[in-house]
Amino acid sequence: MPILSGIGESLLIIVLFFFLLYGRKDLRDRFVRLAARARIIIAAEAIETAGGTVGRYLLLVSLTNLGYGIAIGIVAWLLGLPNEAFWGALAFLLRFIPYVGAPASAVLPTLVAFAIFPGWSRSVEVLVFFVILDQAAAQLVEPILIGRGVSVSPVALLVSAMYWAWLWGLPGLLLATPLTACLKVAGDYIPELGFFAILLGADKGLENYNDYYRMLLELDRSSARTLATRYCDEHGLEPTFDDVLIPALILAGQERIENNISQENQELIVETTRDLVKELGNRFIKPRTKPRLRILGICAPGEVHNLGLLMLLELMRHAGAAANLIDDKSPDEIRDFVKRYAPDMVCLSCTVTECLPAAAELVRGLKLDSPGLAIIGGGKAARASPAELLEAGCSQVCATRGDGRRMMRRFALQRARSRSLGIIPSFPGLNPQANAQEPSARSTSNAKPQP
Repeated sequence: MPILSGIGESLLIIVLFFFLLYGRKDLRDRFVRLAARARIIIAAEAIETAGGTVGRYLLLVSLTNLGYGIAIGIVAWLLGLPNEAFWGALAFLLRFIPYVGAPASAVLPTLVAFAIFPGWSRSVEVLVFFVILDQAAAQLVEPILIGRGVSVSPVALLVSAMYWAWLWGLPGLLLATPLTACLKVAGDYIPELGFFAILLGADKGLENYNDYYRMLLELDRSSARTLATRYCDEHGLEPTFDDVLIPALILAGQERIENNISQENQELIVETTRDLVKELGNRFIKPRTKPRLRILGICAPGEVHNLGLLMLLELMRHAGAAANLIDDKSPDEIRDFVKRYAPDMVCLSCTVTECLPAAAELVRGLKLDSPGLAIIGGGKAARASPAELLEAGCSQVCATRGDGRRMMRRFALQRARSRSLGIIPSFPGLNPQANAQEPSARSTSNAKPQP
């Protein structure tokens, strides 16, 4: 009766999986529709591709294990072990269990060899052959034939094997790897099931801004700096700003508003991030090979949020410009510094609405001191009310950091062209005076073509 019960259970499992495979497309469509209830847009082709990847991976793993089982059967026959076909089949089945399956398949034949052969030599030979064949399959065959696979964690495979073996016995043990791989791939492609990818995935993704934020809350500035530096080395300067530093600052601001963190915590995050912006920017500074565009970043009087402007200036330094930031200065000190520094362009940041009138007044003073100075405005308050800054003399108010960089590149190109023609450079923006100068420059360019 136990034998018949096991056979019946195995047949039921085989029939169940036959119908699951037969209706896989219908199940896939239902799965996608179920996930789409949470406003998730996902293409059925992605799941189809994932299924093909998993199917190919499992097929190659099965072929590898089959070859391993055949080799074990041949070795058992050569060494004189009885029932060599049984040992080969057992090795084939147990090797589906990662890390412990192959050693488990070697224990029983080693004990049998010790029992039926005199001495230790034959037992040692059996064990050595099992180890050599397993390492050959794991280190030579699988990397070449299978490659990276589906990146399922060994711990997840072990836990899955224990669960399905408890639930279905030997058939569950064989199906544990396919089921775990399918769940992991589903988590990769369906956001609502993303926890499967986190729990079952083999590769630990590079830490994001949550880990950076958590490390700073734990006062672990060294680990946070290491994380940001490693991310910068792998992805670049601007992605580090966009993916790690800025989201962490936004999260800290939200947490402070909800009183989940203290003022000291927020100040620590801001100060550490400010130091990191400068430190990371210095890693990518290009050597000076030609006269560079001189850019000066200033904040509106009373403005305390300058990290966005600092990041923009670091990116421009990365592009080869000579960019500097001055803050904590009075309007008169700023005007005096601009006169002495004589920048080609000024970037003005204004994020607080209350500082907008002072920013407009500062722009008027700068334009009075240097009528040809190009001034680019940015920041939340400047974007909300650009007319006031444009009327004061700003050449352009940029909506994004990318717009500001494009304006600077345009100015740099026009500056180089104007210098080659021996004319006064002008900046084409929303400023009517700047636009009025543009035709004269073009006419001069047409009158004196360069070779």
